[in-house]
Amino acid sequence: MKSLDDGGVTNDTIVIFYSDNGGVGNFEREGLTWGGRSPTDNYPLRGGKGMLYEGGIRVPLIVRWPGVIRPHSLCRQPVISTNFFPTLIDVAGAQAPRTPLDGMSMAALWRSSGRAP
Repeated sequence: MKSLDDGGVTNDTIVIFYSDNGGVGNFEREGLTWGGRSPTDNYPLRGGKGMLYEGGIRVPLIVRWPGVIRPHSLCRQPVISTNFFPTLIDVAGAQAPRTPLDGMSMAALWRSSGRAP
């Protein structure tokens, strides 16, 4: 973030931090631990990758878009990674490919109060 600020491109840059869905889990069952815990512990969430518990489906998503997204705001609207491509096409004002896209743009969600259109 500091490099963007120092380079004077902060207001022209959207930064997206996103992770994949949870750690694998079940290491303890195989006797593989690190400091007595699983190396991919999702505490305090239950479960991990491939599970429908929150540890397998909830992931961090942080977006910085100065002048559009209010700093430290929180949105509870569920989103999915397939929404990124349509969103970035929308934000860039580019024309979407003729091929149908999976997902939908989150641009309106980012620009508004945290609700999908």
